[in-house]
Amino acid sequence: SFVTFFNSHFEGSGAVSDVTLKSFDWDSWLYGEGMPPCGEPNFDRTLSSDAEALAKDWIAHDEKDGSNAHPPSVDISKWTSPQKVCFLDAMLSGLENRSPLKLSTIKSMKELYKFHETKNCEILFRFCMIGVSSSDEDLYPVVVRFITTQGRMKYVRPLYRALFATESGKQIAVQTFLDNKDFYHPIAAKMLAGDLGATVSEESNETESESKACTIFGIPFRTFIIGTTAIISIGALLLMKKRR
Repeated sequence: SFVTFFNSHFEGSGAVSDVTLKSFDWDSWLYGEGMPPCGEPNFDRTLSSDAEALAKDWIAHDEKDGSNAHPPSVDISKWTSPQKVCFLDAMLSGLENRSPLKLSTIKSMKELYKFHETKNCEILFRFCMIGVSSSDEDLYPVVVRFITTQGRMKYVRPLYRALFATESGKQIAVQTFLDNKDFYHPIAAKMLAGDLGATVSEESNETESESKACTIFGIPFRTFIIGTTAIISIGALLLMKKRR
């Protein structure tokens, strides 16, 4: 067993005292429930605390009335990407039970942090989620470019749903999907179609109906062209044989 192996490895090595080996409570560690007996780990939360504090400051700034209120002045240019992600996650959590940010707040964040210009998917995704929930139409082209240049469902599904949920972005979400559905993996395309609901089905049915409406002498246009081409080819071959 593991316990036997562990004891035989460290016994007499000096790395762990024999007293500790004999008194170690294996039953609690291997079969106990809940957190380990040693308690919760004591992590250094300095970096995450700074990010969470800045998120609270931005939400508080958004709740102030008047245009004279100055946005938080914390410089995050030296922050690492995980810190910025932590900041945006804290923003998203703080916005769950309240109205979206004002457009003026989104504009201030764009001017200060340039999140909408970043190449980091994790940062861009989170900022787009915040901006779309506020119906920031200036951000829509960024969102569309993002969801049509890579197809990871962890990014595209939430953004399509968020865009579809807004009055100004609903049709953009549907049309963007219809224009790019062949770009996505079949499973992703199926899931996205389900997220966008009946609207996509209706649009697809209209496209199919238009396609069926293109007929010549009652024959679908595509079938007519293929058949005509085949007849001409056969006729040309017979004519060449006759000449020989």
